[in-house]
Amino acid sequence: QLLNRALLLVAGEGRFDKAVELARRLDKVDPSNGIAVLVLAVDAVHRKAPDEAEALLAGLPDRGITGITGPLVRAWVAVAKGDPAVAATQMAPLRNKSGVGVLYDLHLGLMHDVLGQPAEASTSIGKALEAAGQPSLRMSWLAGNFYERHGQRDKAIKLYQSFLKDSPDSVVISRALTRAQAGKPA
Repeated sequence: QLLNRALLLVAGEGRFDKAVELARRLDKVDPSNGIAVLVLAVDAVHRKAPDEAEALLAGLPDRGITGITGPLVRAWVAVAKGDPAVAATQMAPLRNKSGVGVLYDLHLGLMHDVLGQPAEASTSIGKALEAAGQPSLRMSWLAGNFYERHGQRDKAIKLYQSFLKDSPDSVVISRALTRAQAGKPA
């Protein structure tokens, strides 16, 4: 239990190297721990070992948090292998899932961006923003960053300004807005 809690804490803080270390330890004592498997699979993708990631994910249960994160990580594995069609298929269970469908469009957009398909990325990111209504900080930052990098700085600025109307204390979005207004690269 202590290892599991520590893993959740460091992963949530974004300390990925430490999360991988804890996931390896936890996997030795509890190989069925879904969070540890997910962290190890993401690490395998990061190390450019998508086949290893795929093998790790094979036994992941489709329930609880891994029922949401598992399809996303499987889709990113397919992207690492250069197969966007398989990525979309892997994420398909999320498309119409209540409260999660927006992740489908957002991640599909990010995947198209990574694969050098900006038109498709823009369409999917636009769908995610529309479905979200008032996008989260992370979604606003990701979408705005995409728009800036693809010559749509005005769209990014409007998105940042919209977010700041409801969350004026957001340092992350304030900095993004200042950078975009100054014409500096994202």
